[in-house]
Amino acid sequence: MDNLRDSVSRLQDEVICTICLEYYTDPVILNCGHNFCQSCVVQYLEDLSPNVICPQCEEAIQEKSFKPNKQLSNVAEIFKQLSCQAQKEAGGPKERLCKKHLEPLKLFCEEDEALICVVCRESQHHSTHRVSPTEEAAKEHKGRISSLLEAIKEAREKTVGFISSKKEESEELLRQAKTDMQTVVAEFKELHQFLEEQERLFLARVEKVNKEVVKKREKHVAELSEEISSCDSFIQEIEEKCKQPAEEFLQDIKSISQSQPDIYMPDE
Repeated sequence: MDNLRDSVSRLQDEVICTICLEYYTDPVILNCGHNFCQSCVVQYLEDLSPNVICPQCEEAIQEKSFKPNKQLSNVAEIFKQLSCQAQKEAGGPKERLCKKHLEPLKLFCEEDEALICVVCRESQHHSTHRVSPTEEAAKEHKGRISSLLEAIKEAREKTVGFISSKKEESEELLRQAKTDMQTVVAEFKELHQFLEEQERLFLARVEKVNKEVVKKREKHVAELSEEISSCDSFIQEIEEKCKQPAEEFLQDIKSISQSQPDIYMPDE
């Protein structure tokens, strides 16, 4: 089992570029016999000093003399496919492996916040990043997250308390408003009853005064009517006496003066 694992590891080394430490992508072979990804070697030659040498054996090479290595490209692709298939058939290893290098993910890159393997650590992308063992990084981040959770819980409790107090205040205001409304309604009802009673008393007094006025008016009119009737009788009697001869008229003049009725003269 160990021999098989070593063989797989050696085969993996043969399909990994020593510049990017990842599986070959469009590999090319130099005149010294070493292979690299085409993009990696092109970038390497651009950044290199005038002395062009192989990045692995440091043998002088001719610039742009490298050729595509189709066979190595096919082998790298087959190895990647076999690695993925092996992981699927195994139902997922107990220890998480790097998808590119099939190495355990024992490191954590703080800059990318991602799990990486020891091969990824040596790549150009992660070489300058701060890297920690997974257990150490997990402990540190759990501590920070725990502190954050405590702060959030405390803020939550304060918020819940604030909401509760405001709810109690609003309920108290609603109760007070209801009490005030009931008091106002009762006072207005009492005021309405008082006004209705005063209206009833006032109308009763007015009705009484009206009846007294009408009674006095009718009595006065009756008295005046009686006086008018007396006056009409006196006038008729005097008019008849005035038609008598002078001797007869003068004989009754005394009785006429004494029988003159009292006449009511209204103020102007």
